[in-house]
Amino acid sequence: MDHHLSRSLYDQKYERRKSAALELEKQLKEFLFKNETNKIKLIIDQLASSFNKENHSNIKNGGLIGLAAAAVALDDQLIHYLDIIIKPILSCFNDIDPRIRYFTCESMYNIAKVSRSNLLPHFDQIFDCLNKLSSDSELSVKNGSELLDRLIKDIVTESYSQFNLNHFIQLLSKRIYVVSPFTRMFLLSWISLFDSINSNDLISHLPKILDALLRYLSDSSPDVRSATQSLLNNFLSNIQSNQSQPNYFELAETLFNHLNSQDEVIQFSAIHWLSSLFDSAPSLLIPLTPRLIPTILPYLSHHNPHTQHLVDQLNSKLFNIIKGSLHSIENFDYQLTLSNLTLQLLNDNVQTRVAALDWMLMLQSISPQEIFSLDDATFPALLKTLSDPSEHVIKRNLRLLAQISKVSDFSYFIAFMKNLIQLFSTDRGFLDLRGSLIIRQLSLSLGSSKIYQALADIIQSEDDFDFVSFLIQKLTIVLITAPELSDLRKSLKNIETDQDKSLFCKIYKSWSHNPISVFTLCLLSQNYQHASELLYIISDLHVNVDLLVQVDKLVQLIESPVFIGLRLQLLEPDQNPFLFKCLYGLLMILPQSSAFMTLKNRLNAVDSQSKSLYNKNTETVLKENNLPWNDLKDHFKSTQLCHEQAKLNQSHESQTIASNTERMSLYSHSTQLEENDLIDNKSSNSQRNSLINSDLPKTESSSDPSVSRSPSICSVKSRFGITPSKKMSYKRGSMSNTSGTITPFANTSSPSAATTTYEFANANIPSYDHTKEQDQFNNSTRTSLRRLSSASLNYNN
Repeated sequence: MDHHLSRSLYDQKYERRKSAALELEKQLKEFLFKNETNKIKLIIDQLASSFNKENHSNIKNGGLIGLAAAAVALDDQLIHYLDIIIKPILSCFNDIDPRIRYFTCESMYNIAKVSRSNLLPHFDQIFDCLNKLSSDSELSVKNGSELLDRLIKDIVTESYSQFNLNHFIQLLSKRIYVVSPFTRMFLLSWISLFDSINSNDLISHLPKILDALLRYLSDSSPDVRSATQSLLNNFLSNIQSNQSQPNYFELAETLFNHLNSQDEVIQFSAIHWLSSLFDSAPSLLIPLTPRLIPTILPYLSHHNPHTQHLVDQLNSKLFNIIKGSLHSIENFDYQLTLSNLTLQLLNDNVQTRVAALDWMLMLQSISPQEIFSLDDATFPALLKTLSDPSEHVIKRNLRLLAQISKVSDFSYFIAFMKNLIQLFSTDRGFLDLRGSLIIRQLSLSLGSSKIYQALADIIQSEDDFDFVSFLIQKLTIVLITAPELSDLRKSLKNIETDQDKSLFCKIYKSWSHNPISVFTLCLLSQNYQHASELLYIISDLHVNVDLLVQVDKLVQLIESPVFIGLRLQLLEPDQNPFLFKCLYGLLMILPQSSAFMTLKNRLNAVDSQSKSLYNKNTETVLKENNLPWNDLKDHFKSTQLCHEQAKLNQSHESQTIASNTERMSLYSHSTQLEENDLIDNKSSNSQRNSLINSDLPKTESSSDPSVSRSPSICSVKSRFGITPSKKMSYKRGSMSNTSGTITPFANTSSPSAATTTYEFANANIPSYDHTKEQDQFNNSTRTSLRRLSSASLNYNN
């Protein structure tokens, strides 16, 4: 360039620079026409040298407009000089002067209009510069970059066949994790461009950008969220229409990471995408089940109803897919699935625990040999779940344990029953609250005979008599009232086979730990004669309040629909004399309470004047079932003897502990008194004399030196009720004459009180016998039963 043109091109005013650029364009066209390429290269090199850092901004602006004019002049030949022209322009995009950044956009725009597709090899650098300018603080620069961005997009669209999308995705994945909403909108516009050009190609690369797109849903800008949601919907719609086949595993991996997102929009979108992917390719996502289950089950009780409904749909889809195709799945990880389901039993939400048990039930029913053993951690977890506060959870848990017991070895069932009884023993409240439900559900699933036979075998080896007695009470009530145990009640009433006899004997022996329960068992099985004999044995036992309460409950059961048959048998007294004897025996045991009146009214309902109650011609024999009644009776007696011995031992231990506690208390009190004596001995003479004068009567004997004037001794005597006498003589070696008399309480007198401390210590002080009233009641009960028996014998004779 000549000096005049160069000076005008670098002028401060834009109009002069523009005129100089037009003049430069004419010169370059002439050089191009004359094929003077050397001059063209020299001019371009001279313009490129204008962008040194130390150059003034006017020089840089002149260089930018000059290079743009050169590009316009070269036209088709620009491709030969494009690298030399673009390289210095790209460096100006990062200039600190906003005017230079703006003119850079203008210069690049003019070059792009001429070069078109030839500019694609430089797309990465241009895209990177536009990405930075999208969040530029200067509005004019942002507007200029947007114009350039539109032009570049048009070029890419018309030259898409030459564009390397893989390379662009790599470039995009490095820059997509930005924070600025302006930059995010810029990136979203480019993703939308490629989605509109060829969505199938872009979806194949979707796993690389899906994570960032989901994060965009939590952006502070509504425009970003709206554009992202629209883009994701387009992607999902194309996938569901089977127009595209993405990598489902990689998509699912990305979605897994957002299922636990704190943002509900992201979480909802991730769940929605997973549900849609299962519709499109269910078989491809089955291997992900072990990991997906613990991710979605906790959200079955989501506070958002839309999310909860969506999670429920996803869980149902996955459940049905696995249920229908599990047999054909190879290398399905049962153990990982089971471990994750077991962890869900600890979840706080009831829906999650119920769903986890439903999954376990389904897996166990399809592949019973693949899962569940005594060695894994599932068995203890299932046992612990029996104490769940939800009844729905307990029922499903019991169904699962019953199914496992059916297909497993008998040892699994026995271990389960032993652990169940151990659980009952450690938590009596749990037994009281859920015991009936558990026994009923197990009886429904496994059969009542099997359950009660196992319980009877295990109970016989228990050594905690109190717990066993309490457990048998609960089992008896369930046996009598539960509709699920109707088959067992029928078997006990009609003992025909050896198996029925064996079952009755086992239950009887175990029930012997509770007298009223074994008596109820005899009533249920209609063995009234043996039941009446048991009453006499019971009358010799220690009849306490607990036993009377059980009798009260039995009377209530007799009045319930369960014993309708028994009450109807009262209409045939000549055929059931021992039934009357049993019921009247209960009357003799009961105190005159509401239960007494209820049973009495029931018996009075039968004709009391009937002489057939003790008919001489009636021959009563034991029910023909060939049961070893004598052996059973002996077993009952020996069991009750063990109970009595255990109670005596327990009472002795309690008395020993109480005695030791009392001794320690007395020792502590004596020690305190000795400390008080030491303190009193250190008091002054005047205080001692005043205390003596206040404690002792003023008599002549008080001057006797043999009289003890210790104030502490007087104080101790007054505390224990020892009143000082007038003649206070003391002889060494003699304990008959002491310094006072003792009364039961201080400052009181009684004719029966011991006269000395020695006599008080060795006196036989009458104490109240707490069992006296109970023994009188027991003797009265036994006397009543004997009178009833005697009356029966006299009437028969």
